[in-house]
Amino acid sequence: MTGKPSYAELARRVKELEHESNLRKQAEDTLRKYELIISTIEYPMSFVDQRYVYQAVNDAYLSIFQKKREEIIGQSVADLVGQEVFEQRVKGFLDRSLSGEEIHFEDWFDYPSWGHRYVRVSYYPFYEDEHTITGVAASTYDITEHKLAEQEQHRTTHELLIRNRIDQIFLTVPDDEVYGEIVQVVMDAIASICGIFGHLDHTGDMVYTSMICQNQGQYQIIDNNMGFLQEMRDGVWGRALKEKRALYSNQPLRGREGDFPISKYMIAPIVFQDEVVGSFLVANKQTAYEDSDQSLLESIANRIAPILNARLQRNREEMERKQAEEALRLAHDELEMQVEKRTFELIQTNKQLKKEIEERKQAEKALKQSEKEFRSLFENIQDIFYRTTLDGEIVKVSPYVEKATG
Repeated sequence: MTGKPSYAELARRVKELEHESNLRKQAEDTLRKYELIISTIEYPMSFVDQRYVYQAVNDAYLSIFQKKREEIIGQSVADLVGQEVFEQRVKGFLDRSLSGEEIHFEDWFDYPSWGHRYVRVSYYPFYEDEHTITGVAASTYDITEHKLAEQEQHRTTHELLIRNRIDQIFLTVPDDEVYGEIVQVVMDAIASICGIFGHLDHTGDMVYTSMICQNQGQYQIIDNNMGFLQEMRDGVWGRALKEKRALYSNQPLRGREGDFPISKYMIAPIVFQDEVVGSFLVANKQTAYEDSDQSLLESIANRIAPILNARLQRNREEMERKQAEEALRLAHDELEMQVEKRTFELIQTNKQLKKEIEERKQAEKALKQSEKEFRSLFENIQDIFYRTTLDGEIVKVSPYVEKATG
């Protein structure tokens, strides 16, 4: 049977209770002072104990969660922000602070009042005495505008670097390599594994390069890739060219058996003065394509559009010039052939004329000789000889007739 506690034990227990009561009172006084302090601060602040339970919040904290004080005090952080957010993005930092570490971190959070905001959160360990941490004082700063400005600056700088690379490619890379180099720049910019570049040829038809894909940091040309193009022309690609805007899909393409697999893709037409002059396809990004990727690819396409159009126009003019030169050369060759043919014919004709003239001269000479011989024979013949017309009229007689008739 247990004996009654001694007077000394009772006295000791009373002192312990009085000490605990004093500590509790001191803690409550400290907490009230803390609540008074944080209530005057404009940005959201809270105090969480070692059980992750709210013990104090200021009005700004109530405002961003659109709750009353009694709806938060005594509730856990997980109850307020959600178990998943608490476990994955908050608890680890709280544990480190409860271990004595001052914590500062930044992240995107959703608030009932603020909406989707980027905030800087600071956790300060709260010491009840020199060695005992009883909770964490937390402050929250909305730095969304600063983050958006930072992202915009980063985006602008990133786009400027891409533009400079593309400008350099157009200026320095040979024509037969330029489009492959541009595809690689775009693939790097959109963090895609594969890419295709299309442009109008001199006949106005869209022609496409072979697919370029990254494999362990090396670029490779994939030839068995064009089976999916028809599907895309009938689907997203065709719609993007028709609507003249970038589109993306995070769904795989079927393609044909043996085609290079396409798990997700994005297409952007290159438009100059409301006319499509080319197009980009990037594919197989490790993460899903997003609106930010779409905006970036459209920005790159817009940058390239006037340069590509000028190059295509130059190529068309060069092709037309070459075609005109070829036509002129063919016409010149044809003319030379005609001249040679006509010259040959004239030479042959001239030879024939000379031959005919010579033959005529010979005939005339022979005729004259024959006439001379006939005349001599006619004049010296010792017989009666005369020449008449068809009517019987005598027109000439031999000299012998004159002598014979006196």
